[in-house]
Amino acid sequence: MPASSGYWREVIAPGSEATPAAHRARVAAAGVQWLCFGQERVDLRAALEALRRRYGIRRVRLESSGVLNGVLLRSGLVREISLVVHPVVVGGPEPCGLAGPTRCGSAGLMVQSAEALPGGLVWLRHHVAA
Repeated sequence: MPASSGYWREVIAPGSEATPAAHRARVAAAGVQWLCFGQERVDLRAALEALRRRYGIRRVRLESSGVLNGVLLRSGLVREISLVVHPVVVGGPEPCGLAGPTRCGSAGLMVQSAEALPGGLVWLRHHVAA
């Protein structure tokens, strides 16, 4: 993994016996270890327990959809959520119009203050970087 990956050691792709062979081959070609947990779907509880036992993993970083996040939360498999706000606002010197945010410029932001509010809210104030 590149140095910018922080505390990552390696990438592990969980799958099930129903995972298509073509996907397994793409994962292997990318140098990612594929592990089977379940028959039709990934048994997330078994996968996390196996990762803890085999590798001593105590924290898992997910960059996923709301579907997986919801399944993990409803299954009681989440104890902590860490959110990172990327201080960039879409929009540049030219109007975006129908081009969409990927065609627009962006403005970097610098943290001015952060305040915890009732109800689990966090109020972040930023200066627009020159």
